[in-house]
Amino acid sequence: MPESLWYFLPFIVVALVSGGIGAFLYAVITPHFNYRFTIAQRIDILPKFDALYGAEELRSQLTFSNGKQSYPYSDLHVVQVEMTNESPHNFDNFEFGINLPSQATMVYIEAQSPDRHRLVKTLTPLTFEQPQSQVDINLQPFNRTDTYRFRLLLLAAEGCPPSDQITLTSAEAVRFVNLPSTEQILKKAAKSVALPLGPFKLSFR
Repeated sequence: MPESLWYFLPFIVVALVSGGIGAFLYAVITPHFNYRFTIAQRIDILPKFDALYGAEELRSQLTFSNGKQSYPYSDLHVVQVEMTNESPHNFDNFEFGINLPSQATMVYIEAQSPDRHRLVKTLTPLTFEQPQSQVDINLQPFNRTDTYRFRLLLLAAEGCPPSDQITLTSAEAVRFVNLPSTEQILKKAAKSVALPLGPFKLSFR
């Protein structure tokens, strides 16, 4: 081996080792920084008020009152949103948004927190006089396994948007994953039901 190569050999070894360590650290650290915490969401479209009472004419009689003013509605829908922190991370403050398609607006939100030590703040002004298609909400805190529920009153002249058009978004490093809706769970459960009928067994498929 030439003497000049012996001189440069230590530098070559150091460069190779450093490169290997750098590549290893990059492979280990990069996924950590790209990791997004998982937030599970379930969006249920509840039956319309006229469907609940079985009277079509009730649609024109649905009125909300705050004691000072009445608000009649004929195209009001109820949507329930449930979200659970399935990640190992505890958020002291978690801000997110509920987004509707352009043809629908929210007139009211009712929040259900796990207990009195968990606060829900609606950051977007929302009233019957000022409906919104996008509303930002802050949760304090949103710890792992915490579940918050929200009931929304929606105005949608063209019918309630499907659940896949109602989205949750956040600037936090999270990803929202869909849980089966209550309707899907009930349908799946019904398919597994088998009823005895004399010598036969009646099942729903």
